Amino acid sequence: MAFDEMYDEYERRRAKALAMGGPERLARRKNAELLNARERIDFLVDPGSWVESGLFTVSHIPAERESSPGDGKITGYGSIEGREAVIISNDFTVKGASSSVVNMKRIGQMRRTALERGIPMVFLGESSGARIPDNMGAYNMGAILGGDATQYRRLREQPWASAILGMAYGSATWYGCLSDFNVMRKGAIMAVSSERLVSMAIGEKVDGEELGGWRMHTDTTGLVDIAVDTDEEALDAIKTFLSYLPENQTQSPPEKPVPAGSDEAARGVLDVLPDKRTQVYDVRKIVERLADKGSVFELKSRFGKTATTALARLDGKTVGFIANNPIFKAGALDADGCDKCCSFMVMCDSFNIPMIFLVDNPGFVIGIDAERQRAPDLADRAPEEGPPARGPRRGGDGLLALPLDHDERRPAPRHALDLLRGEILRELLLLLVGGDVHGLADGLARVLGVLGEGRGLRGLAAAGRDFRDGRVARQFELRRA
Repeated sequence: MAFDEMYDEYERRRAKALAMGGPERLARRKNAELLNARERIDFLVDPGSWVESGLFTVSHIPAERESSPGDGKITGYGSIEGREAVIISNDFTVKGASSSVVNMKRIGQMRRTALERGIPMVFLGESSGARIPDNMGAYNMGAILGGDATQYRRLREQPWASAILGMAYGSATWYGCLSDFNVMRKGAIMAVSSERLVSMAIGEKVDGEELGGWRMHTDTTGLVDIAVDTDEEALDAIKTFLSYLPENQTQSPPEKPVPAGSDEAARGVLDVLPDKRTQVYDVRKIVERLADKGSVFELKSRFGKTATTALARLDGKTVGFIANNPIFKAGALDADGCDKCCSFMVMCDSFNIPMIFLVDNPGFVIGIDAERQRAPDLADRAPEEGPPARGPRRGGDGLLALPLDHDERRPAPRHALDLLRGEILRELLLLLVGGDVHGLADGLARVLGVLGEGRGLRGLAAAGRDFRDGRVARQFELRRA
């Protein structure tokens, strides 16, 4: 037939692309119990939903075209729990998944498509860095960015999620740091350059784990949100994270059914909250009881421990919890805690997620070490990068502060937006202290309902005044146990 040769050529090129770096390299990964780039995609996306873009891509250098199937990056579209996303999976079996002129242009095109269609991006990171000779010389240094000066710029139009699943240098690290969520498999390394190159540059032996291992990035830098043991756990974490977020900044977060037993869990708050101000407690246990049962997804749990940041659901709606945790440094904010809270608030603000603050804070950590960690600068960032940070949003602003450390001698909590006064805060707290925890959880949920109706700041302020004047039943319909 007239097209037989073309069909044969198509099948030959397709088979070569799907074979990636060849059977020997794939076998080595399998023996090490590591998923390859395509297996990771298959695990992440819904069955039958993957549509690849750039299957036949190869290096632009003629001598390397036969040895670069896919050019080290696999890109395309797939559904994750029924919602479409752009996925970029680095294929370490081809050129170490190094960044080249061709594959970076393809990533740029995927970024533009994700923005135009308003869908999340997922980066599965494992890369040896920039490819030589692609990035040699002034011209190629620009060409490797795909001619796009915004290649590494985020405006948070849609969620980004990243998984560090191996040796991740260069672009894999940049995208991990730019993402709203970054999960790391233990044993992987995330750094600007490899330990070998760093050792050569500074003239001393460098250990990869100390350079950029999971402990470094979960405990010290805060660049990794969660560390897990396997590739599969990392991919499941991405699915969980995306389930809390909308597809883009113009949408509201998805809602889920309220699990049975959520009200009963809320009744146990007083089992955790001590009646003495000098007694410490773990605020995470309170968050777990206030939120819908099993819905708490904590971020950066090993970093900035004086504050707890977590996505959760309340009455089926996504919320963000920021809570001082007295079990660490009595809940006093340190530089890491400020940094952690600021980044979390910006994410919630960008994707229309209401925030709930549980406040029990004696002040800031002070001392020489605190000054060395830029404590004054980070403390100033909180009001600037918090709720006033005007990320794209829909349906108004959402902020609820609940003081757990109740001292009538201290002024009621205030906020620059002036959306809630102390009256509603104290009333909610009295519900808590009085044992009406069911009413408290219901009240919080209905506050979020006000937000969802698009009433915004004025609606909440009016609700607060009604609360103060005793018109509780009409405004929130709180039920006494």
